[in-house]
Amino acid sequence: MSKTKVLIVENEPLIALDVKMSLEKLGYEVMATVASYQDALSKAYELKPDVALMDINLDGNKDGIQAAKALKAHYNIPVIFLTSLRELETINRAKESDPFGYIIKPFKTDDLHSSIEIALYNHNKTTNLQGNLDKFTTAMNLLEMPVIILNETGMIDYINGQLELMTGWRKENKKGASVNQLLTINNTPAWLVIEKWNQSSETSHMEFDENSFLLPRNGKPVPIKGHVLFFHTPETGVSGYFITLFPVSTEEQIKTNLSESIPELEISGQVVDDYFFLKDKSSLYRIHIDQINYIEALGNYVKVNTGKKTYTALMPLKEIEQMLPPHRFFRIHRSFIVAIDKITAIHASELQVADATLPIGKTFKDELLKRIQVI
Repeated sequence: MSKTKVLIVENEPLIALDVKMSLEKLGYEVMATVASYQDALSKAYELKPDVALMDINLDGNKDGIQAAKALKAHYNIPVIFLTSLRELETINRAKESDPFGYIIKPFKTDDLHSSIEIALYNHNKTTNLQGNLDKFTTAMNLLEMPVIILNETGMIDYINGQLELMTGWRKENKKGASVNQLLTINNTPAWLVIEKWNQSSETSHMEFDENSFLLPRNGKPVPIKGHVLFFHTPETGVSGYFITLFPVSTEEQIKTNLSESIPELEISGQVVDDYFFLKDKSSLYRIHIDQINYIEALGNYVKVNTGKKTYTALMPLKEIEQMLPPHRFFRIHRSFIVAIDKITAIHASELQVADATLPIGKTFKDELLKRIQVI
């Protein structure tokens, strides 16, 4: 395992030597000892240390606080201040550089060790989090529909670029604000609807379409449709709501975009001898009933999963449900119909169909258990 590389920035030679000897006894590798702002930046660029121990009083016109800011901005190097300055004014200035520690001289070896290890841990954690956040932000901005992410109390955590363009609001202005400032659902402040749904519903997904509006910074409300998805991350304990929106005025454009990536299909409207046809303009696709694992609603579309292939058809879920033999298919959720003979396991709030895990509401589950043989 490679040693942690440390840069010492200290203008008192005897103190710098004492720090160097203490670090080497602890098993750290001291890359260099410098005494000025410019030398600190030069050595950081050349040697790429893992952490810097920084005095505030340095040689030259710039001090250690300025050096710490530069090391963070240019090289993302965590800095721990090691100084005799303890005045509140100095400490408040030092905070502006986001240091990973502040040790008052004279120091103890144990203080150096614990401060460096905690600084490295927190820096790695912050770096990984920022990397994930950058990827997430990029992905959200690539989406062609507006997105709002709420915390578990209905406050806005994030809005993507598409929503900024539609409303004129900037994410910096809306972070921490109530979703009610951006959205109404069924002519009601959005959070009242979402909170009521979350308290009474057994599903993690809600759709809305009628009398719902996005509230721009200037101008008239924009009619929209949308979906709300509740999420919970066990690893972090973070919960919240992911909202995707579809402006009603551009619905046809959304359908056009969909048709470019998937076949636009229609169902012929009848079941004949255990199969039905999916129509794609002049072509027909025969789908055998016993091939279907489940059917999922996706707005005005349905996705028919056969295991080998998934077909997407432009029709409501209710319409295809009426075409299927009721003794062989069962609706387990507002968005899912499953083939009963393809169910392999039933859990508390989910069931297994072929290789897929799908949600099931309590009411649907009770009805399903009446339909199947339980030993």
